[in-house]
Amino acid sequence: MKQSVFVHIGLGKTATTTLQKHVFKPVAAANGFQYYGTKSLRPYLRSLNQCTTCPPFTPDAPSFVSCEAFAGWDPGNWSDFADRNLAHFGAEATILLIIRAPKAYLKSVYLQCCVHMGNLMEPQEFFREHGRYVSYSNRTQFNISEFNYGKLIELYRSRFDRVIVQKFESQRDL
Repeated sequence: MKQSVFVHIGLGKTATTTLQKHVFKPVAAANGFQYYGTKSLRPYLRSLNQCTTCPPFTPDAPSFVSCEAFAGWDPGNWSDFADRNLAHFGAEATILLIIRAPKAYLKSVYLQCCVHMGNLMEPQEFFREHGRYVSYSNRTQFNISEFNYGKLIELYRSRFDRVIVQKFESQRDL
């Protein structure tokens, strides 16, 4: 029998670390779910980022999985990541996607990817449009032309049986 799997796929910069420590892990434990955080998911994260395959996720017990990187930082890769998440977790997994007001999200992603990670560049070099964007480039980029929450949500709704979308600004409602 296939076990229940809940997968928090991100997005980044939506209080993931706080949710993992203070909400997801204790709620999973209280409900008899095995909890898998970012550290235990490193082999799958490597396969996501290197475009390689990883064996399907086959837990022995109901599971809650959380990693902000599952959706990917760059909208240019969102479709590929959705396909890999489908292959890894299966269509029966329940997906939790947390989104943030676009302006605040874009500012936070830029600061994280370009300032905090030491990839100093001007916003116009990071936020690239179709003609200047190169998928899987060695240079940190964000395909601003593909940034669309509606498309992201549809990518997951078309692949998974159940998708929950939560706004960052109303997380207290969780």
